[in-house]
Amino acid sequence: MAFGEIPPELILSVAEILDPFSCLDFALTCKAHWKLCESLIAEHKRLFAENRTIDAGDSAWPAENHILWNKLKEFLANPRIGEHVREISLPGSRAVYLQGDASHSHQLTEPYVQPPQEDLDRYGVVKRELEELYGDGGWTLLWDERISQGSSEPIIVMLGHYTPFFSQGVPVHGRRDERHLYGTPVPHRVSLPRPCSCAQTAFSAPHYCGSCTLGHGNVV
Repeated sequence: MAFGEIPPELILSVAEILDPFSCLDFALTCKAHWKLCESLIAEHKRLFAENRTIDAGDSAWPAENHILWNKLKEFLANPRIGEHVREISLPGSRAVYLQGDASHSHQLTEPYVQPPQEDLDRYGVVKRELEELYGDGGWTLLWDERISQGSSEPIIVMLGHYTPFFSQGVPVHGRRDERHLYGTPVPHRVSLPRPCSCAQTAFSAPHYCGSCTLGHGNVV
């Protein structure tokens, strides 16, 4: 059967499982595909508008912006949403722990502020998935302890896993055709602190520390 003879509903079902950029590429192959995928492109555009930037900054004190935890909960419920994230900002004003007045582990008071048990169970599933994908090299050694303390470190690791198209700290200029997805192309940048090398790190891989004596957001 020639491609042009495939029923439109079958083509659409294939387009629905594509990531947003592949969907756009396919839609641009001809007018018929564009018309067929127009509603999908509109949905991707909406999701980009809602999720393109994750800004964890918080002007309040104690910090009350738990957007990192909330976004991860969204992604766990629907992993496709994370495909629309292009920028993640982790400024020094962010909530490092769910206990908003703590920037370091020694500032925490018991009982620790923790995510709901339902979320804790999901984090455990993701941890096992990450270990299967990347190997258990000891980088999750203190994962459970950090999670129980309400730390954002494991949350950031999981967010990175569920946001495959964010720009990893390097400016990424939008293609001309990406205006169909999220407006006029502009440089996109993820704003992450540089990896911390403190002795208390829970991970052997580069991470973004909120518990070293230098203070979160500092560069070493």
